[in-house]
Amino acid sequence: MQSISMQLSDLYYNALVGALSYFSKVPLYGEEYLPEKGPAIFAANHLSEKGPLRFIFSVNRRVHPWVISEMTNFQQSPDYLRKDFVEPVMHLRPPVSNAVSYAITRISVPLMKSLQPVPVYRRNTYGTLNDTMLQSHILLDNSRYLLIFPEDPDSNIVDEASGIKHFMKGYVRLAEQLYEEKKHVLSFYPVAILETGVHIGKPVQFDPDNSDRSKGLERTRIAQTLENEVIRLYHLH
Repeated sequence: MQSISMQLSDLYYNALVGALSYFSKVPLYGEEYLPEKGPAIFAANHLSEKGPLRFIFSVNRRVHPWVISEMTNFQQSPDYLRKDFVEPVMHLRPPVSNAVSYAITRISVPLMKSLQPVPVYRRNTYGTLNDTMLQSHILLDNSRYLLIFPEDPDSNIVDEASGIKHFMKGYVRLAEQLYEEKKHVLSFYPVAILETGVHIGKPVQFDPDNSDRSKGLERTRIAQTLENEVIRLYHLH
């Protein structure tokens, strides 16, 4: 059963997203594939910082996105935004870029926290991958939806038109844990996020009979299938 705090968070989330969605309509394709209830994981390509919001604005579901931990931290966010967005995208330079990054942080961090995201920790941050996986597991255990971005930033691009990189596979551990504890078979939904809309594909279901951790067969199958499907969806329109 959901806690009262989680229910209140849902009310706030629905009100906020509903209001923002009114001014930011995002076309949704493949709505028929949306699950009726959680838990489930949506796996999408990375479309800069706009990706999570574009997906959230397009679906009528309470979703918890994986986000870089710096985006939820007032101390770390300005430097991250300056390096990742303000200077390369807005083409600003110090000291103006520092001031603009700080100003954006005053808005972006509260907005990001209101989505109740799952922070993804990198080197030199305050948490670890285990923290990310634990928080994700708790949400799935409460029948929630996760939105993850499994592209490996250090890998090669596998599709030039979309810029999509190889999908990592460690997140499949969440399906293994959920099956071991509850015998629930988790589904992963491929999602292609474009400037023109959001495309959802048929779910990829975890197969416990193929889950030999020593060989990693099921992790590889799910990651590769999701990667191929997201690329295919990207090129549909």
